[in-house]
Amino acid sequence: MSNVADFYIDKGSDFNGVIRINGINNLPVCLEGWRFVCQASLVRNSSVKINIDVDKDPSHKGVIILRLPYNETDKIPAGTWRYDVEMTYESLALPSNKRLRVVSGKLIVSDQVTTAW
Repeated sequence: MSNVADFYIDKGSDFNGVIRINGINNLPVCLEGWRFVCQASLVRNSSVKINIDVDKDPSHKGVIILRLPYNETDKIPAGTWRYDVEMTYESLALPSNKRLRVVSGKLIVSDQVTTAW
């Protein structure tokens, strides 16, 4: 069920990475009841980590959006990063006993040239 998706991030710009999670027969997975967490670490120094916001797209089944606003991407060191997205089941009746890695890949962060703001 794990997908691979690589993204480019421009420092100082908003980042929105759209990912469709497919299941059996390549159909989009219903994401209701699932919670998502995403973290990335710098390849050249894995102790440098960032958290990335993950939102479910309410208008498209099986779609999540990774988000970083421009003021966050501005702080990220340029270079190659590894990331993954894990999902856990949210239920008051059942304990959260499922955790799945659904997406992983590379983030390439490029330095900003224009800083006239």
